[in-house]
Amino acid sequence: MPERWEVIRESACVAKQQVASLQANEIAAVRKKLGSFELRQLQFRDEFRLWDYSYVIRSSVDNWKTTHWKEIDVELMEIECKHFAKKIRGLDKEMRAWDAYVGLDASVRDLLTSLKVHLLLLFFLLHH
Repeated sequence: MPERWEVIRESACVAKQQVASLQANEIAAVRKKLGSFELRQLQFRDEFRLWDYSYVIRSSVDNWKTTHWKEIDVELMEIECKHFAKKIRGLDKEMRAWDAYVGLDASVRDLLTSLKVHLLLLFFLLHH
């Protein structure tokens, strides 16, 4: 019986050595896939961030559109628009070619221009 036990132990060691290289290869393959997954996950996060900004900006603008003309807080809106513009510019440079980026950036710029016109109109109305 002890001889048979020794044979089993030796064959277990041989099997363990044979499996070790296969296991190392599999670990390397899994790590490579994990790295690829993490890279793709970062790309999705960047894409989601653009859509998240888009939602926040558009919902803020939609909310502002319900404000009565005389009650508009131009300074606060301008600060928020500049904040939005800064966040948009902080996104990945590859996104600048996307239609969503271009549209969002244009919307914020247009809104900033509108706010300046609104200020001029208020100034004109108050001083004439």
